[in-house]
Amino acid sequence: MGKVTVVRLLGLSLLFGMASISLLHAKDQTIRVSTVVGFLEALGSDRTIILEPGEYDLATAIRRKGENFHFRRNADGRELVIHHLTNLKIRGSKERDVHLLTKPSYGTVLCFEHCDGIVIDDLRAGHGPSREYCIGGVIAFDSCSQILCRNLRLYGSGNDGFFITNCRKFYCKNTVIEECQVNIMYIGQSTDLVFKDCIFRENEKIQLIWLNRVAGLSYLDCRFESNNSQEDFFQMDTATVVTIRGGSFSGNTCQHLAHSSRDLKLIDVQILDNNHFLQSRYAADED
Repeated sequence: MGKVTVVRLLGLSLLFGMASISLLHAKDQTIRVSTVVGFLEALGSDRTIILEPGEYDLATAIRRKGENFHFRRNADGRELVIHHLTNLKIRGSKERDVHLLTKPSYGTVLCFEHCDGIVIDDLRAGHGPSREYCIGGVIAFDSCSQILCRNLRLYGSGNDGFFITNCRKFYCKNTVIEECQVNIMYIGQSTDLVFKDCIFRENEKIQLIWLNRVAGLSYLDCRFESNNSQEDFFQMDTATVVTIRGGSFSGNTCQHLAHSSRDLKLIDVQILDNNHFLQSRYAADED
C-alpha cells in the first residue's frame, strides 16, 4: 500500500455561477495516495483523496474488491465501478500530471453508480498505453447526483468522454474532451447539467453529443473545435432543448448542427464559416 496521510477537515460548500453543489459534513478526511492500491483502499464517503503526481494503471489491480468498489467484467478485461458513496472528492495535483488509465479496450476508466456529492478535479484520464481503437468510455455516472468535474482532460480513443445516465445536478468546468471515437458525451434521462469553459476538440466518427430525455442542459462559454461526425452534431429526442450561451463552433464537419433550430437556444454563440455542414445547418430546413 502507498503512503497514506490523514488530516481532519471541516465540511465544504461549492458554488459556481448557475450550479450549486453543497457538500456539508462535520468531518472530512484528506488522504494522500501514490499507488493504485492506495487509491482503492482509500475509497469511502466523507473524504478527499489526493493523488500524488504520476500514472495510475487501474488494470494492475483488477483482483481487488472493497465495500464500495469492484472491477466489473467486460469483453476483454475489467472496469472499475465505484458505488454507493457520499461526499467523495478525488483530486490530482495542480502542478504536475496525474494520469488515470485502463488497458481493456471495452472498459470504462472510472464508473460511478448510486453516488451523491462527487468531485473529480485536476486529472487526465483515458485508455492506454497505446491509443488504438477502444469501445469503452472514460468516465461514466449512473444514478448519481451533485457531481462536480473540474480541470480534467479526457482523451480517446475511447468511445465517449462522459457517459451520464439517470443523474441530476452535474457541473463540469474547465475540462477538455478530445479524440474520442464515437461521442463527446452521451447523456440520458438526466436533469440540471452545466458545462462551463470546456473545450471539445478532434472527436469523430458517429454522434458527437447524443441526448435522450434530458432537461436543463447548458453549455456556457464552451468551444467546439475540429470535430468530425457522420451524423448531426447534436443528436437528441424531440423533448430536449439545449441552451448554448457564448463560446464558438470552429472547423467542425457534420451532417447538421441539429435537427431543428428549436432544439438549440443559441445566445451570443459564434458559428464560424469554417464549419462544414454536409447538408444544411438544420435538417428541418430541408423539409
